[in-house]
Amino acid sequence: MAALDPFGVREASLGAWSRGAATRYLVCCGLHAGAYLGVLVGVLLEGRRALSRSPQP
Repeated sequence: MAALDPFGVREASLGAWSRGAATRYLVCCGLHAGAYLGVLVGVLLEGRRALSRSPQP
């Protein structure tokens, strides 16, 4: 996130935040989004495995 700045945070925050603060925000935002993505992938993979198992009579 810090390298890409997909939402233009650095430009949007000019005058309000320093460049370092904007970079720290982007790093935090990337970590936060990555955590949610990891949970989503885990749920999808485990859910797929659970649904593919046949029920035991």
